[in-house]
Amino acid sequence: MREIMNESKCKAEAYLYGLLNDLVSDQDVIAWADSLIMEYDVPNDWLIDLCGCKKGESKKIIGILNSVKGTADTARINEEILSLYSNKTRPFSLYSIDELPDGFIYPTDLEKMAMNGGYVYNALVEWLDRKWSYMGRLLRHVQEVNPSFVPFAKLDDRFLCLDEKHEVYIADILEKQQVKVGSFGQWYADYVNEARQGVWHAGA
Repeated sequence: MREIMNESKCKAEAYLYGLLNDLVSDQDVIAWADSLIMEYDVPNDWLIDLCGCKKGESKKIIGILNSVKGTADTARINEEILSLYSNKTRPFSLYSIDELPDGFIYPTDLEKMAMNGGYVYNALVEWLDRKWSYMGRLLRHVQEVNPSFVPFAKLDDRFLCLDEKHEVYIADILEKQQVKVGSFGQWYADYVNEARQGVWHAGA
């Protein structure tokens, strides 16, 4: 029973992080509680309360998760959180070589993550799928800002674009404005670094 309690505590901490960082939904947590209740001969009050929650009760769910008893193992919590990150990601299609600026080569790990998903997740950036049905329209809009732009990711309501010199720009298609970020290589390294730093660590 103690082992189940400690495992539940680690999972609760991970789901708490997931709710606060938009990695899971209320329904995900409730579904976990529903599946867990069968493992207890006498379910704890927090588990019963969690099973009784409904979609849209995030604050209540967060309060219940905070009340879960047990010993939280830092390494185990981080494993659970990394699993939540990987579930958030998905495969997507990159541009073909003839659609990209001359000489541009994707990083090998970017090609792999596009093909397989499961990459490090940065909540600020949403990778665009080349097969998205509205991609043609988006291309026209960003090229009204700059004819050389190729949009590859979304940043809030603006778009990250690659130009002919392999530089990254943020394009605002409504205001018809652009802001230079830097080289793609540096931008991508920063993306990966920031994503990895986003993982919870006890005592951080």
